[in-house]
Amino acid sequence: MPSLFFYYIISLLIFYLIGRSFFIIFKFDKNKVFDVRIENFYLIVGLIVASQILFLFNFFSGLDEFNLILSLIPFLIINALRFSFPKFSSKSFLKILITFLFFISFFDIGLSKDSYLYHLSSQNWLYSEKIVFGISNLNPYLGYMSISEYSSAVLNEIDLNLAHIFNLIFLITFFTTIIEFISSENFFYKNIAFSLGIFGILDNFGFDGGRNGFIAIQEINKFDYSFSILSFLFLIFSLNQLFYKNRISNIELLTLSLFLIFAIQMRVIGVILFILFLTILVKFKQFRSYSNFSFLLLLAWIIKNFINTSCIFYPIPQTCIKSKWLFINQAEYINRIVLDSFRDPENGINSLDNFYWILEVFIPSNKNVIFNFLISVALLRVLLTILSKIVNTKKNKFKIIYFLSSFS
Repeated sequence: MPSLFFYYIISLLIFYLIGRSFFIIFKFDKNKVFDVRIENFYLIVGLIVASQILFLFNFFSGLDEFNLILSLIPFLIINALRFSFPKFSSKSFLKILITFLFFISFFDIGLSKDSYLYHLSSQNWLYSEKIVFGISNLNPYLGYMSISEYSSAVLNEIDLNLAHIFNLIFLITFFTTIIEFISSENFFYKNIAFSLGIFGILDNFGFDGGRNGFIAIQEINKFDYSFSILSFLFLIFSLNQLFYKNRISNIELLTLSLFLIFAIQMRVIGVILFILFLTILVKFKQFRSYSNFSFLLLLAWIIKNFINTSCIFYPIPQTCIKSKWLFINQAEYINRIVLDSFRDPENGINSLDNFYWILEVFIPSNKNVIFNFLISVALLRVLLTILSKIVNTKKNKFKIIYFLSSFS
């Protein structure tokens, strides 16, 4: 465990320095992005940048040929040229404490069941081979390779549990962002922070020991909450720009585009977020911004999907293109398997043409979480209503709560 702690700290430091290099390269010399301190983005942006480098490298070789030390030298030089001693504050202490507290999760973490189904196999392919034409024909689940597999493949070679860092980076970023929101002068951020704080506390109470849908630590190679956090950050920062700002900087637009692209690379459903990004482009007239070059990464991802599966987005059959390695009807078959596994695994495809699975499977299986969620929402609303009444008589003292209740 001491060696794992060492690798944990070193890995986070590497991602942090890569993220810092990103902002230095694009000559961003301000201390805030989206009204949030820039250091808050170093970890998650570093993970995104590192994942893209590994992804592009795999077009030409297996990741076992990737020279990690050599690739880090440019980032170390960039950071050294712009070195400055960090300024510590109470917030800095809290963020460091959060980082150390999350290490405790390594003591009771294991591989998800999907790891044995396709994650470990996918990571092994990425590590030992360059991109493979029609790999989904060997195993349909290999067509699922998300961007998370690339960094996990490298981390796994050091220690199988080290891939847990992927999820922890999102959790660390989420909670440090909430800390930034609480102390922010932006009332939109404050409202969100206090609402999430109350909802998170209520997550510890209720039926079956609690759980109301708030984020949690997942098993290794289980990335649902990481995708949710990334989508949440994209959504909040986008709405803040749309409703409360008159302009958006190139670096903010570039950061949003990276969040969007990474979300799509993690889950196909992430394409929904593009509607919001397009709205930002229209409002701020940023169609010619240099930051849009980042969508070349999305184009490369689509090419990767086509090479692996002959589909633009696998396993959506409507996106498949005829080729020598196209397995006819495979995508449609896998698509149906995925849908029925989420709905009613016992009845299989019989659950696809009706909604009985909602009453017979979904609600009975999740009734405690649903009850806890509804109770938490009701209690949150009652609490905010009470606080809003207090505000009416003590406005000066409860300005933050006033905005909180207004938002809710």
